[in-house]
Amino acid sequence: MVNLWDYANDLPTVVICKKAGTVIQGKTICIWDSEETEDAEDSIALDLTDGGVESVYQSEIASIERI
Repeated sequence: MVNLWDYANDLPTVVICKKAGTVIQGKTICIWDSEETEDAEDSIALDLTDGGVESVYQSEIASIERI
């Protein structure tokens, strides 16, 4: 499983390949801690390069790469 906290300090631009087969790219806005959001798991929020904002749960990520 991907450790989202590796991306928390410098908030890089990343490409995420989801397990469902979709690919998204954008600037990391923040990492959400599951204990703070009362969700079942941590998630990453991106400002997408093609517009919009998307949050992705850790378990949905097949791979993540800094660009």
